[in-house]
Amino acid sequence: MKTAKFIHVLNNRTFFLILYGVLLALALIPYYTDGCLILGGEGDYVLDYSTHLSKCGFLWLSHWGTGVQNLSPCGTGLNILLLWLVEKLTGSASLTNFVLIFSIYFFPFLAMYLVCKELKTTPFISFISSLFYIVNPFMLYYLNCINQWNVFSVTVMPLFLWVILKYYHSNFKLFFFFGIISACFSFAYTNQPLLAIILISIVLSIFIIVIKSLSLQRYSKNMVLCLYHF
Repeated sequence: MKTAKFIHVLNNRTFFLILYGVLLALALIPYYTDGCLILGGEGDYVLDYSTHLSKCGFLWLSHWGTGVQNLSPCGTGLNILLLWLVEKLTGSASLTNFVLIFSIYFFPFLAMYLVCKELKTTPFISFISSLFYIVNPFMLYYLNCINQWNVFSVTVMPLFLWVILKYYHSNFKLFFFFGIISACFSFAYTNQPLLAIILISIVLSIFIIVIKSLSLQRYSKNMVLCLYHF
């Protein structure tokens, strides 16, 4: 009976998502004790998102000298708006910062987990593959820069692949959901070289679909996992 329950748990995809979320939260909590929080890296310097939104939400930045053009209005997108909302609802800079850091490390895992689910891999293999997507020397070093305008590119690429895999043969759904994801993560396109990489990943995603359509599914599943972990 216990063995059957254990096997049932291992076949539950939600269990592994919750497991990763709990492990990630436990790993981050020590950095938020005694009034501490995580700042630094390349872009994690904002504590007051209300002020950031009011100063950077326009095409002209008047508070620097005589003014300068804002090439990335708001430097903001849905990310800053959501963090501003958390800040308003909780009144806590630490909790808002925790939500940001948690999101940086959770969403890439979730995106790859969805890809693995669409490829019909087992929940445990999906968990291991998604975990390896996060826990590898390159990704840990890259995410450590904590620049939310750059690091969410590693969430967008597998998310696009997931949408293409899931809705490739349904034109309206592909257009609709691809557009929603693109709009929600548009802030991740501010770095032009990264935008080029994202576009290349979309081409690779379509290439994988073509291979899958040619009844080479046995190879396409492995190709997806290898390409995105590479």
